[in-house]
Amino acid sequence: MIMRMLSTKEESTLRETAIFFANLMWNDPTVAKNSKFFKGFEFKEGALVPLLLRDGVERRHTFHVAPIYLGLREGLAYCVEKGLVRSRRRLSTGSPYRETSPNAEQMQRVYYSFKATEKGKDLYETWADIDNYIRMNFHGQRQAS
Repeated sequence: MIMRMLSTKEESTLRETAIFFANLMWNDPTVAKNSKFFKGFEFKEGALVPLLLRDGVERRHTFHVAPIYLGLREGLAYCVEKGLVRSRRRLSTGSPYRETSPNAEQMQRVYYSFKATEKGKDLYETWADIDNYIRMNFHGQRQAS
């Protein structure tokens, strides 16, 4: 998924990648709606969005412990180790949400963006069935437990 994402945009984040593929697979009729792929997301306003920790939501059901996010974190580490991507540590300040506390503007969080290396670009340019690999070998067969 990381390599496929970088074949369409120069730089991405794990969150952007997860949201993109969750929605792509949600709209694919060959993928079961009860796939583990969709854990950690909720359907709002016509699209899947990350389910975040809030009152009434247990942490084990949220985006940051969902199979797709954890898998992408491991995948990013693998891609960096193999020289397929470069990862860059970034810092976000404030809150992305409209309704926040007065202290929200002081909040900071670390996230990572990534770009393909030349080796990574060579890989995704020659991997002709990458979409089928993502769809059929991972998401199409996984059912929620």
